[in-house]
Amino acid sequence: MKPKIIVAGLGPADLGQITLETWEALQTHRRIVLRTEVHPSVQALKARHIAFETCDAFYETCEDFQQVYEAIAAHLLEQTKAAGHEGEELLYCVPGHPMVAEETVQRLLQEAPRQGVQIEILSAMSFLDPVFTALGIDPARDGFAVLDALRLPETLPLQCRCLYTQVYSRLVASDLKLSLLETYPPDQPVTVVFHAGEPGKEKLMQLPLAELDFEEIFDHLTSVYVPALKEGAEPAAPEETKGTSQYPLDPLVHVFEHLLAPDGCPWDREQTHASLKQYLLEETYEVMEAIDLGDMALLQEELGDVLMQVVFHGALAQDRGDFDCNDIIRDVTEKLIRRHPHVFGEVHVDHARQVSVLWEQIKSEEKKNGPQQDKAPQNLYGGLPALLMASEYLKLKKKLTGEKTPAAVAAAEQVDMLWQKLQVKRQGEGIQEEDLGDFLFASAVLGKACHLSPETALIRTIQKMNRDLVKNEAYL
Repeated sequence: MKPKIIVAGLGPADLGQITLETWEALQTHRRIVLRTEVHPSVQALKARHIAFETCDAFYETCEDFQQVYEAIAAHLLEQTKAAGHEGEELLYCVPGHPMVAEETVQRLLQEAPRQGVQIEILSAMSFLDPVFTALGIDPARDGFAVLDALRLPETLPLQCRCLYTQVYSRLVASDLKLSLLETYPPDQPVTVVFHAGEPGKEKLMQLPLAELDFEEIFDHLTSVYVPALKEGAEPAAPEETKGTSQYPLDPLVHVFEHLLAPDGCPWDREQTHASLKQYLLEETYEVMEAIDLGDMALLQEELGDVLMQVVFHGALAQDRGDFDCNDIIRDVTEKLIRRHPHVFGEVHVDHARQVSVLWEQIKSEEKKNGPQQDKAPQNLYGGLPALLMASEYLKLKKKLTGEKTPAAVAAAEQVDMLWQKLQVKRQGEGIQEEDLGDFLFASAVLGKACHLSPETALIRTIQKMNRDLVKNEAYL
């Protein structure tokens, strides 16, 4: 008698959705293996003292899902053959219907005959049944396609309704969104189907395709429904999408989620917003150096390091429940649109100076009308580099008193006067710290009057001198 695996489906949700045939198999088989314990019916099985093993360990030890499926199928076949001489059948239970979006069953059907193992499939209610009920659609009308979000076809069936399965995380949702945006318009309506058929948890969320990954709703029981492209609507043409690719932060955010997890990196988990300040400043200076060098490869790398710091802060804030990276991106996007009414609105400008004036007017209105007015700092942040602090002081002085930065001529005259004062002090009582401070501040004012950054100017000079020093040392 051939060793045998009976494959049964646990249905899409709770125990009430499994068939009588499967229930009887669960009660009579001694060896029961579940693909995963992550299923709504499992707690009910435990409550009824039905013993089982699971294959969840393979999800932790394998590098990707394909390896997981291969490992599970190989494990089941090995266990079945080992117990086959005793005539014991193995009952393998999977979520939903065994023949609907269940890769391990397909691998068993392919490999079992080669190894002399018999496979019997027990029919079941699939996850599609409650999805059709929740959406109120008949799949037999007007065409319907079920597609794996992890393995999309090269050509999408735009003219029929599609359900994308395995959208188990925001990262998968982002990848799916980007793929769909190559053919669907951004305002294409889609529906996130969450825990269809599960009492108390079922939820439908309708939104435009461009916002598919905005919410944190995705898990192992989530699918995305996309209606057929509206009659008369044109799919996105290649020339329309060329050069407008979107680059989601989700992969980088996902890395930091792992780093900050309980079993993540000890150093990363100890960091705070305050402890990371020095690194953000260092990475910013390295970007400036790459720009001065004109080294585009280095600039790409250093910009990535700055982005890493931004996402790191976002991940820390998300852990505290303060905000996350989506909030950061959403706020700055809205700000850019709001401060560019000449691009996104009806305002007309003729030159860049008008844009600067308009920008300051909008900023002023935002602070006047927004809740952030009470939080606006009325003093200087002590952690700034000195020359940058001088520039910020001039801004604050203008804000509080209305006094503008002196014109370049007046600023240069002040520098000349203080330079003469330094000469007199040097020949007499000696230059004091305050004298040098006055001169350096006047130099910073001159820089601002000439629309130059004193901080950047000094950094650039020091970096040039350092490169020359290194070059001369190497020559010697």
